[in-house]
Amino acid sequence: MSELRLALRARPHAKRATSAAAYMKVALPFLGLPIPDVRRIARTCFRTHTLADARAFQSLLKEGFLEATYQEERYAVLAIAAERRCRVFQTAAVLPLYRRLIIAGGWWDVVDELACRVGDALLAEPAKVAPRLRAWARSRELWLRRAAIVCQRKARAKTDIDLLFACIDPSLGEKDFFLRKGIGWALRALAYHAPDEVRRYVRLHADELSPLSQREALRRLAPENAARPLARSLP
Repeated sequence: MSELRLALRARPHAKRATSAAAYMKVALPFLGLPIPDVRRIARTCFRTHTLADARAFQSLLKEGFLEATYQEERYAVLAIAAERRCRVFQTAAVLPLYRRLIIAGGWWDVVDELACRVGDALLAEPAKVAPRLRAWARSRELWLRRAAIVCQRKARAKTDIDLLFACIDPSLGEKDFFLRKGIGWALRALAYHAPDEVRRYVRLHADELSPLSQREALRRLAPENAARPLARSLP
């Protein structure tokens, strides 16, 4: 972890750091590194080290994220977590840590990346992970709710549609921008693979879904297809 931190701090950019801090409004300061550079540095450091097991993986995440001095350090450990070699560690066992990091991160930039890894764990162990996501969706913690909603956005045709809708339902009436945006984003991702399901859901909850959520959900659907009969389930 120390090697990674030194590599990240080697080329700070004060002007970009100030701009990032003003835009992101997170607690930690920035070094001013572009995200592609952060990911490249993280991959380079990761290739020279081996994570022996799930315990080592979780230790890296916990130390790198919770003890970070700069926001880019959090981005870097999340980039490592996204590496293909770490996929084996994405199981239900890591969810308590992800829950902790989501609450600690408290902003969309890290929460959405963590949600992707939660999605990986869901694909690996759906029977164990799905009940926890349903609980997150009803949490008082806004960011846990958003994570439960958006975690399947990269699942494509493997999306558990019933679970997605179950995670959205508790937040339908919420006025928070990040929940409304997350709902629309998750539905838009599903629309690529199950457009009729998205149309049906939007129509069914038209009085509850915010205009923002509806616009985002339907944005990629071709107008000429809007009048097609709604399917009750996936083909």
